[in-house]
Amino acid sequence: AGSLPAERRDTFTFEMTAGDLAASLKGVSGSAVSRVTPIYSTALIELTGKSVAFTTTDGVMSIIRTADTLVAEGAGRAAIPTETLEKVIARIPPAAVVVVDITDGDMTLTCGEIGYSFAGMSANDFPPISADRGAESFEVDAADLHRAIARVKGSMYTGDSRQAILGVCIRSAPGGLVGVGATDGSTAARTYIPGPGGIDVAVPPAAIDAIIRHLPKKGPVELHVSEHQIGIETPNFHFSSLVGGMKFAPYEALIAPKDGAVIVRSAKADLVSALDRISVVSGESVGLVITTDGGRMTIETEFRALTAAASGSIGYEVVPCHSEGRAVAGVTSSYLLRPLRATTSEEVEMHIHRDAIYLKSTDGDDIVMGRRVVFASKEDI
Repeated sequence: AGSLPAERRDTFTFEMTAGDLAASLKGVSGSAVSRVTPIYSTALIELTGKSVAFTTTDGVMSIIRTADTLVAEGAGRAAIPTETLEKVIARIPPAAVVVVDITDGDMTLTCGEIGYSFAGMSANDFPPISADRGAESFEVDAADLHRAIARVKGSMYTGDSRQAILGVCIRSAPGGLVGVGATDGSTAARTYIPGPGGIDVAVPPAAIDAIIRHLPKKGPVELHVSEHQIGIETPNFHFSSLVGGMKFAPYEALIAPKDGAVIVRSAKADLVSALDRISVVSGESVGLVITTDGGRMTIETEFRALTAAASGSIGYEVVPCHSEGRAVAGVTSSYLLRPLRATTSEEVEMHIHRDAIYLKSTDGDDIVMGRRVVFASKEDI
């Protein structure tokens, strides 16, 4: 029997500045992470004309970035391990021009008197990147998407036991809007971005973290959403992630004012300043007690409110407000500070109930901090 033919491995070369090459590699970092499956620790480098594309994947998420070269010869692709390559490139002056030479799938990097070689892997073994087939697609401003995720991320569930509320829910709402929401079962948050109907997907925490890290800061992006995949695309960037196909629990019942709640309105700046100061002595995760009565909102550490002896620091703040009655509720400063810092509203409306605090900002965000809040149906979680 004859031996199998040797695999053909491509040969090509291109030049670009070290800064552009470093930015391209950093822009796809985070997906190439596996030491168990070495091909997942590589970047697929593909040269077409004068454009070079860098692709990484971990089998679930994938990132593609394209950049223009200064000089290019040939065409092809090669799978090059990224960890050491990134470290070398980061130590070359950004304005210096580097020459990347791929010969039979292996890489040589030169810059003046500097030269390094990197053994490539089989480009044919690089996992295929799935397209966003069957997805609803719509355009959204990157800054709006960043803000939406920042406003709800503090309520995102990241554990293992409640898969139906894991990550962030992106779900169509009436009036040409798409709700971006999250809940951990006792606190929840929701805001809106413009978008079409037919969207209903749960995005896992790892994909949310990758979107925050790699999404452009501003400008229009194309968002692709299907039952099993989410993708974000610009002319030189493409991110996609599998999402598992599980429906997010109907958490909307939690995002609603409670009957019998006391409505309190306050300036956001006053509330944030008070919470910032009191969190210095209480910590952002230690309980606070909020009491409203007439035109005063008192925020105090739990030890002080309970008149209990405490070895640590205690404190209280009084914030001007407009209140329709007296109410008392417990909360932690982090639950309020995270969404308050993200909202652009100058005034917030709080519905204070013995079981929850519902906070609504004038720019359309809904936030709920609950102590004994449950879903409408136990089957949902």
